[in-house]
Amino acid sequence: MMALMAFFEPFVYFIGESFGMQATDSAVIAAVIIAIIPVTCLLVERILYKIPFTFKKIAGILITIPGVALMALNGGNITVKHLYGIALLFLAVAAATGYGAVVKKLSQKYNNYTIATYQFVIGSLYFLPLFLGYGLDGINHTFFTADVLVPLISLAILCSCIAFVLWVSAIRNLGIARANIFSALIPAFSAIGAVILGHENITLVSVSGMAIVIFGVILAQRD
Repeated sequence: MMALMAFFEPFVYFIGESFGMQATDSAVIAAVIIAIIPVTCLLVERILYKIPFTFKKIAGILITIPGVALMALNGGNITVKHLYGIALLFLAVAAATGYGAVVKKLSQKYNNYTIATYQFVIGSLYFLPLFLGYGLDGINHTFFTADVLVPLISLAILCSCIAFVLWVSAIRNLGIARANIFSALIPAFSAIGAVILGHENITLVSVSGMAIVIFGVILAQRD
């Protein structure tokens, strides 16, 4: 089960998401496809764990999708560069759904730290052949500078270690669908961070998208 979890995420999910976003070259389409993860998780919860649908949960999840699209429109396009990118993004959706289903089961027996540790140790073994085959070409002396290492270490500590320990806890306590609905807030926090750093300006469209997403997330958490 641990090996299956790590296969779903980080291995398959991040390959599908990264290469899918790169291939489509459309922030809008990528954001909307990734935003349907809570919908697929809702179905998996119903099939595997017999958790009933509720109107507010379904409505909240569906409401977030156009909100995410509006936020993505602020800096993206809707022209698909390569159609196979869409297939890769749907692969990421399937992987995230499978990950949630496996973690829900594992969380009944193991604590957050154990699950996250196995996830990244086993996941690194999955990535190792690809790294040795394709990743070594990108390494040169600039890789070992602070400009590269500081962001990588920050990603490892914040976005991997801490985030996934908390994510496992969220899945255990909220369920697969309700936990995944919070991922719709990622574009909102990214936009706010970009504004603070001076990389982007807030527009009426992006603010409207944020408001819709926040409303959807709140609605989905209500019984």
